[in-house]
Amino acid sequence: MLIQRLLTDALGAWKRMPSPFHWLLSSCDEWHLLSEEATKAAMRLYIENDNHLLEGSAGLAIAALLEAAERDPSRFEGKTVVLVICGSRISAKTLKSLL
Repeated sequence: MLIQRLLTDALGAWKRMPSPFHWLLSSCDEWHLLSEEATKAAMRLYIENDNHLLEGSAGLAIAALLEAAERDPSRFEGKTVVLVICGSRISAKTLKSLL
C-alpha cells in the first residue's frame, strides 16, 4: 500500500479530534480546495520574500488567500488582511523540494 505524504499532513487532526472539525464545518463561510502545487508555490513565495520557514499548513493558508484574491481581485481591495503564520517544522528534504 502506497501512502503519499502531503505538506499539510498535520491538518489531518480532524481524524483524531472530530468534534472541533464538525464545529468548524458548521461555522465556516467558505472552503477552498487547493492543490499540493499551490501550497508549494505559496510556501516558496513566503520563504523567498520573508526569509522565514513555515510548514505546509501555513502555506495552505497563504495559498487559499492568493487563490481567493485571484478569483475576485476586488475582494480585498482597501482592506487589511491578517494571516497567522505559525509553525516552522519543515524537514531539510521537504525544504529542498520547494526551492
